[in-house]
Amino acid sequence: MNIVKSGVVGIDITPPVGYWMGGYGARTGPSEMVHDPLGLRILTLFDGTKRFVIVTADLISFSDEFCVRVKREIELATGVKESELILASSHTHAGPLMNDKSTMLPDPKYFAEDYRTLLIKKICGGVNEAVLREEEVTLSHAKGTANIGINRRKKTNDGVVRMAPNPDGPLDDDVQVVVIKRLDGSVHAILFKACCHPTTLGSNYAISADYPGVARRVIENSYPGSRALFLNGCAGDVRPNIVDDENKFTSGTFEDVERLGNILAKEVVRCCDIADPLDETSINSRIVEHSLEFDPDLIPKNESDVDTLRDTVIGTCPDLEPYANKWAECIKEKFINGDSMKKSMDMKFTILNIGKLSIVFLPGEVMVEYGLQIKELTSGKKVIVIAYANEDIDYVPTKEAIAEGGYEAYAGFVFENHPAPYSPEIEERLITDIIKELRKQEVC
Repeated sequence: MNIVKSGVVGIDITPPVGYWMGGYGARTGPSEMVHDPLGLRILTLFDGTKRFVIVTADLISFSDEFCVRVKREIELATGVKESELILASSHTHAGPLMNDKSTMLPDPKYFAEDYRTLLIKKICGGVNEAVLREEEVTLSHAKGTANIGINRRKKTNDGVVRMAPNPDGPLDDDVQVVVIKRLDGSVHAILFKACCHPTTLGSNYAISADYPGVARRVIENSYPGSRALFLNGCAGDVRPNIVDDENKFTSGTFEDVERLGNILAKEVVRCCDIADPLDETSINSRIVEHSLEFDPDLIPKNESDVDTLRDTVIGTCPDLEPYANKWAECIKEKFINGDSMKKSMDMKFTILNIGKLSIVFLPGEVMVEYGLQIKELTSGKKVIVIAYANEDIDYVPTKEAIAEGGYEAYAGFVFENHPAPYSPEIEERLITDIIKELRKQEVC
């Protein structure tokens, strides 16, 4: 077994009250109080040759601009390159809005630019500190199950997909845990993955890390001197199972947050007790470039096409009406200015290999079916699939979702002002690329 060193730090990143919050267009004002703190956790893994840094944060996402800025600053300050670093957001909907271009921001005065600038300094300083704190460790891995979510895409009798509880829909209840222990046997850090939107509270006005924050607190209290890092899976169409008597989604309470967080934490602690050692722990990582194509048949050729596509979105997903109208204005302006329409969007995903354990970090709100398919195609292997990593590219829908329509199919291109929804082929192409890259590791 090769020697691995690890450093870990925890930093409070709770913003002041008064910034606009991310995740819900229904909010009509900025945050009003802090219920519980938002946390930043930074973990380094170093095998003597290669170092990898995992940054997790209680934030809804990292904007493209933010990722570029912070990665540049980290490399200048520490020498850690983009391929050796991941920024992973929990996707809590009870934290500050991070994208100043968001259509949910009513007035720039509510945007947290000073907070965002300070956050970059905290991340860079935290990476430096974690490197300085590195010590020899051992690593182990375990899998468990925690049922905290439910699929949120429900096809109604009229064939339209609504955001409603679908107990028969796909779900990923797997909990995956990487336990990092000091040589004296005490727990140094824990990486834990679950797969569920942190949207327990609905469009509240209190800052909160939601259930991942509770789980982290309980885990760290269970292992004094440790740090716990939450990683969210492919949860694009999975949300907390908070349903009213009429089988409709409803906003939960902070008691619900505690309950869900404790369910997850209990399973993580159980996994820590049964984890199997990773006998081979060499570190390597790489970035893979990929392209997500827009549906060529739906890319507007004129302003009339824009209106038709806008009406289709509103007809199948009325909640998106104000955003679809803004999208239409933006695309029509491109016609007026003579701008060409993009045919695809470039994206990157990162693969981290710790010996025979592979962690795939995907950007955006990837639907749960992606993670389930990758799990099936890599059965018998140690593979963890993470979403909400690095740049926020919004929703990554499946072929079926694109055909059916609904929020996950349309929200991404509307919010990002893409010319059209994605091609139905993106699911197969992305999964094929991921599996191909994972198989490269098997050959090495």
